Amino acid sequence: VTVARIQGHCVGGAVVLASACDLRVAADDVRFVIPEIDLGIPLTWGGIPRLVREIGPALTKELVMTCRPFTAAEAHAAGFINRVVAPDQLIPHARAIAKEIADHTAPVSIALMRQMLWRGQAMQHPMEAHRIESRGISTRGKSPDAKEGVQSFIDKRLPHFPCQVSTDMPDYFPWWEEPDYF
Repeated sequence: VTVARIQGHCVGGAVVLASACDLRVAADDVRFVIPEIDLGIPLTWGGIPRLVREIGPALTKELVMTCRPFTAAEAHAAGFINRVVAPDQLIPHARAIAKEIADHTAPVSIALMRQMLWRGQAMQHPMEAHRIESRGISTRGKSPDAKEGVQSFIDKRLPHFPCQVSTDMPDYFPWWEEPDYF
């Protein structure tokens, strides 16, 4: 899981890099701008489809075509930023989010959920998602992580999930086919 801490000016490729992160926390004085058109170049690194998914086509077109700066508050209202905090609270707040995820989530399940969130946006029908989710429920429901999650809930303690992404991903992962490139 990636948590972006955004401060100062977030310009061009930095906006695209932030869009690739799972969660984004920005200082309230951040200014975003996508100046590529003013420089005579297109936005790169998959920025257009990411921004369209994150903030919608209308706002993406406006920001990319006009190079108009936008504030952290506007980015938050558009759904691009998860939290806007005072500059002195940026690092503690981002660390608190990361710690909450690390302390409460099973690494294998979070890895699967991240892929379902990113790849699910391109699925054409809800049944595509249902098939993957059903396989996840079936495999993860029988896992040592599920037993530990239930037991830690009963014991009212933080879980200690035993499964690891490096060794315990389910047999159906990855379920997608990578597109051919050049």
